[in-house]
Amino acid sequence: MIKKALIAAAALFALSAHAGYAQLAAPAGYAAASGGHTYAAAANDQVFGRVVHQPGGLTANVGGQAVKMPAAYRLAANAPRVAAAVIFMHPGVRTAVGIAGWLLTAKLVWDEASQTWREKSDPVDGTEYGVYVHPTGDKWFTSASSACSYWKGASGITIGTASVEGSTCSVVYVDAQGTKWPQGSTTINTRTGPGGCPSNTEATPGGCLSPALTQPQFVDILNPANNPGWPMPSTVPLELPRPTALPVEQPFINPAPGENPANRPLRVPTGEPQPIPNTNPQQWRQPYVDIVPAPTPESPWRVDVKPGEVTSTDPNPVQNPKPDAQEKPAEEKDKSLCEKYPEIAACEKVEVTDKPLPDQPKLYEPKYPDGITGVWNSKLQEIKATPLFNLAPSLLPNVSAGTCPSWKVDLSIDGWTNAGLQDVSPPCWVWDVAKLVIIASALLLARRLIFGG
Repeated sequence: MIKKALIAAAALFALSAHAGYAQLAAPAGYAAASGGHTYAAAANDQVFGRVVHQPGGLTANVGGQAVKMPAAYRLAANAPRVAAAVIFMHPGVRTAVGIAGWLLTAKLVWDEASQTWREKSDPVDGTEYGVYVHPTGDKWFTSASSACSYWKGASGITIGTASVEGSTCSVVYVDAQGTKWPQGSTTINTRTGPGGCPSNTEATPGGCLSPALTQPQFVDILNPANNPGWPMPSTVPLELPRPTALPVEQPFINPAPGENPANRPLRVPTGEPQPIPNTNPQQWRQPYVDIVPAPTPESPWRVDVKPGEVTSTDPNPVQNPKPDAQEKPAEEKDKSLCEKYPEIAACEKVEVTDKPLPDQPKLYEPKYPDGITGVWNSKLQEIKATPLFNLAPSLLPNVSAGTCPSWKVDLSIDGWTNAGLQDVSPPCWVWDVAKLVIIASALLLARRLIFGG
């Protein structure tokens, strides 16, 4: 059987029959480019945070049978920029759940009329902030900080920082020793403007929209490095047009599901258990091949092949490993759409209020509120006083010590019949016979309990 294991290892890796390194075939969707790695996600892949898992991505031919192993890829830091550029070029993917939430957070919309991407701004309240600059006069802005910064530059002040405190715009220079040197100040005036959309946007039925965005502008807005408040959702790699290759770090071989993958070895049985002669208890040996990941930056799919055998008292063979089902842990289940994007219209909470019903009139008054129990308790004494209730005690025989039982029945019932007192006592010998029968039966039972049979 050891020979079988060595032959299987040789067939698997086309190397010598001893342990050694081998290179697995690269999975579908993976590519190496300029010293880096890229991966194009497929429909049956699963994503845990920034890690994409590819079930059954790797195949090893062990002893003529294909053994599947998963692979995993951690998205590189620049993957969101690549994904944003693809979304810019393919606006049709904007309706996918993850991409739609990403765009909603960044306030990016597709303008169907102009066939361009635009940024949506909130309307302003109409207050304008102005500063006087000689000789041009007042210059008005939608914020006090913008007005103060403009006054600093228009006044020819090249050093210092502009800041607003109340209605005063001040420029202060701080030297290397931390000393503050006032450079100048002016008053910020206010006025009520028309309000509506900011001056650099256009009022449309869809809101205040910026001019058409270029691809670099679009990518910079979605880039998490510039805006940490809206990271790329985990489902985006699966929602991009296929095949879209995203940059990834060095991949993982046979990892467990989750956000923290690690390379894991895989043991593959290569033969049936064989009995070991002259062993008590009987022992069995079974050959195997261990496929141990040993990747390098230049060879990310390199593995170390280690044939061996295991000895045990169990004659049942170890089953060949099955492809990792890549089930998500319970705590990593995907959140619902509204948990991810509570701002969308479909997830708005609507309070439903209802007035209490008015008091309803009673349809009827029950004649017996306590039911049949109340009727029985109220009529019990009257029932006991009837002749029929006392009939049962009168039918029992009168037994007295030393004489035959006397059994007389009074068949006179008031209102029904007047048959008089009737004697229905059986002959006295009947009771003697019954006594003998009972004594004989007791003796027979006692004998059976003591001797059996």
